[in-house]
Amino acid sequence: GATGAGARWKAAGLGNKVFFTNNVTAPRVYTIGDLSSTTIAGLTSGTGNPNLTKARIVLSFAKVIVWMNVVTNGDRFISRIVWSNFGDGTDYATTTSGAVTGQTDLETDDEILNAVELYNAIYIFTTRSIWRMTTAATGSLAFGFQRIYTEPRNKNGCLAYPNTLVSNGKELFWLSRKSAWTFNPYTAAPEASDWLLYATGHLFDPENPDAIETRCCESAVCEYLPDTREIWLSYPLATSAEAPNCINNRSLVFNTDFKTADIVDQGYTMFVNFSKTATSAQACNSGQYFIGASGTDFCLKSIGGVFYREN
Repeated sequence: GATGAGARWKAAGLGNKVFFTNNVTAPRVYTIGDLSSTTIAGLTSGTGNPNLTKARIVLSFAKVIVWMNVVTNGDRFISRIVWSNFGDGTDYATTTSGAVTGQTDLETDDEILNAVELYNAIYIFTTRSIWRMTTAATGSLAFGFQRIYTEPRNKNGCLAYPNTLVSNGKELFWLSRKSAWTFNPYTAAPEASDWLLYATGHLFDPENPDAIETRCCESAVCEYLPDTREIWLSYPLATSAEAPNCINNRSLVFNTDFKTADIVDQGYTMFVNFSKTATSAQACNSGQYFIGASGTDFCLKSIGGVFYREN
């Protein structure tokens, strides 16, 4: 029942706890084995707490829980980052001896849209920039923040569809206003390769039957499929209706080896790579299943293998 208009849940795990946020209601925590989740008392009570009641993003990094784009003391801080004490995502007191709990603000008028971990750092995407969050060797804060790319005037190459940001383990991939872009931390700036421009051109052509609905920025999602080195982008089709339902019903699959893309006539609201627990000490647990939540019949589907013909 903890939901609301436009709510989209995000989650992060630390130890035996999973932390949830939907940017509409209070963040929650679930301890594995319990019957239900609860709100997080440490966010709003105790000495020095941040009084955090909403958050757009939650991540687990360096054994702390990190919240981004938050509401604290009743006000929205679109560029604020808050993190927990070491090893305890429910503790936000600043008076405890040795506590690493803290918070910081990036550019105050630049909204944090999403963030992802790569190469022992968190890459934070705002409306105009990319920031890198790393553990700090010195200083009063547990983390350091560096702006590594910005385009404040035209937002060229910046994230436009927040939930399309994904990592393939070597570089980052996302959907901007007119193309898909990539960024390797060892390059100077993001780039939109020619093959990505060609592969995504139809998404932004309103006359194309497979064009994306640009009024549903939060709906489009991406995930990387390691077995085939593909990136799956799922999105809602453009419609002339005044109030689009924003349910994903098309997918675009990028093959990063062969630099090609193909359209799949199914849509998914979220993807995940899932590994089963090994059945014995001798068994190998390296096998992965690529699972999508269907936007058509709202069932979980295993994509690829014997189920591939469903697409």
